[in-house]
Amino acid sequence: MCGIAGIINFTSQETNSLLHLKKMTDCIRHRGPDGEGYLLASPEKFVCAFSDDTPLSSRQNNFRYSPTADVQSVNEIFPVQLGHRRLSIIDLSPAGHQPMCSEDTRYWITYNGEIYNYIELREELKQHGFIFRTKTDIEVILHSYEKWGADCVKHFNGMWAFVIYDRKENLLFGSRDRFGVKPFYYFRNENHFAFASEQKALLTLPFVPKEINHKAAFDFFALNKLETESEGLYKNINELPTAHSFTLKVSNGDFKLIKYYELKWNNQFETFNEKKSEQHISSIRSLIKNAIELRLRSDAPVGTCLSGGIDSSAIVCMVNELMNENNYSQVGNLQNAFTTCFSESNFNEEHWAKTVVDKTKTKWHRVFPTQKDFAADFEKLIYAHDVPIWSTSSYAHYRVMQLAKESGVKVLLDGQGGDELFGGYKQYELSLLNEYKSNSQQKEYSEEKKYFEQLNGKNFLTRLRLKRRVEQGKSLSLKKIFFTELKNVNPDLLRQYRDRWEQKIFTSSLNETLQNDFNGNYLKELLLREDRNGMIHSVESRTPFADDVPLIEYVFSIAGTYKIRNARSKHLLRESVKDIIPKAIYNRRDKMGFASPNNKWMSESREQFRSYFTAELSDFINVNLLLKNFDKLFHNPSKPENYRTLKFVSFAAWMKIFGMK
Repeated sequence: MCGIAGIINFTSQETNSLLHLKKMTDCIRHRGPDGEGYLLASPEKFVCAFSDDTPLSSRQNNFRYSPTADVQSVNEIFPVQLGHRRLSIIDLSPAGHQPMCSEDTRYWITYNGEIYNYIELREELKQHGFIFRTKTDIEVILHSYEKWGADCVKHFNGMWAFVIYDRKENLLFGSRDRFGVKPFYYFRNENHFAFASEQKALLTLPFVPKEINHKAAFDFFALNKLETESEGLYKNINELPTAHSFTLKVSNGDFKLIKYYELKWNNQFETFNEKKSEQHISSIRSLIKNAIELRLRSDAPVGTCLSGGIDSSAIVCMVNELMNENNYSQVGNLQNAFTTCFSESNFNEEHWAKTVVDKTKTKWHRVFPTQKDFAADFEKLIYAHDVPIWSTSSYAHYRVMQLAKESGVKVLLDGQGGDELFGGYKQYELSLLNEYKSNSQQKEYSEEKKYFEQLNGKNFLTRLRLKRRVEQGKSLSLKKIFFTELKNVNPDLLRQYRDRWEQKIFTSSLNETLQNDFNGNYLKELLLREDRNGMIHSVESRTPFADDVPLIEYVFSIAGTYKIRNARSKHLLRESVKDIIPKAIYNRRDKMGFASPNNKWMSESREQFRSYFTAELSDFINVNLLLKNFDKLFHNPSKPENYRTLKFVSFAAWMKIFGMK
């Protein structure tokens, strides 16, 4: 896990580009405080450079990629400049220094991520005659590219964002993992191509404007969606789409996107069959175990996040099961589990987490964030994310990662993706009912509806349907009645992008909804939080439910009718880990979704936030109206969380912190 950056110059006019590259890598130092490296290259020659954070041991080696020159002393202009910040996780030795090259120095890589099946791939590549000089997964990627070219990514199980420079062809090949666990952003104009792990690194470049994409701002305020397209809130900064690679010809700037993967899903209706369900449960159990075992591969200490929900509980308990079978020195004698707790009882899941701790005998680390902590760290949180946030739960997660760092744990397994993979949200019940109805399964429809209403009340489905129709319909007046905070958005912004109001309402099946959320914006936002909260504290987060290909493909091959059963969410996951999780967790029905005392904290912090609302926001927010109704908007401590008020404050803070216009 690391930070990557690079600048490609299409002309020879840029004389200070090395200083620009150094600013980029300095900006993302938190992603890799263990090492620093640079490649300055052309088809004819190359220089490997170091700087202040490059360990002396990396400079004193005789690898072809060992740095030999101070980056600030290199005066020659090179068209290709790659930077890297290292967080040492696999092969902690100087052999893991980056940028790394193939033995003949033709191929060079700067890479962020983990290829969990690198051991198996290394053995396969050895059979093809490749020789390995390190124990890193980086070298596996390089040889995989030598063997399979652009198709190498189809062999990887893991998370990644990398760029490979081919000196012979004067070509860049870059790629991002299938489901977007690792970030990759880029900027292009007629003179430059620049890329980085975080947008803030690109903002350090003098040729990247700090302009806001108004269309993305509309999506954020009106649709509650964050960066749904390649160009997000930062105008002219693009995100490499998930499951995509690219090629860039250095000689002329020719840029091509390549989609290398598409998740297939079962769109056939199938009536529930008990025997078949048992077969699915058995297979899922084996796949989960394998996915977690792969993600324990590390030469640095590994721990787990534990919220008390079924996703994190399943991971903690499965790690415990694996520890009973084998010795994992990276985990230690006792598994380290990390939990956020609140003094506010309505949001505190501590007692649920404790049932898991008691069963597994883990070493339990707890953090108790308060409103004062949140207010004090608010701008640090926005800076870490690069974008505005929705909820104080982002801060709760931020503090878990901080606690892991303070405890000396560099790698955490977390449960992101479990809801979108197995069907964990209440709104998924609508899709299942639609599936029963559209397939004329009246008996199943009535039974499922009965169970759901028994659990949530008879009016819950009606409210859920109404909310969805209002959200996805065209009527602005109706939206402002249902979502009163929209009155504080600049009306010109709402009118300008009115064509974006209406969205698809109906999905034909539960699986269609799940794959939309898994491949779309829903999971993407959670993975962004996962990456930023971890990396700002130099902690690598691993998400077996969000990027393990065999597990994900198998679950999506199963008909949706197996995933929610008698209004019990995540039926397949619950049953597959039933014997290892506490009974109370197995039977738990009150999903909280990593909740936090958002409204209470917002109310208590509101005076601090008032100063953010200045005239500079007027293109996006009706500042005068917002300040007039300030207390009405932000003083709602007793109302349920709706994820629609904090975004005003976080957007204003984001503009201030990054100097956006």
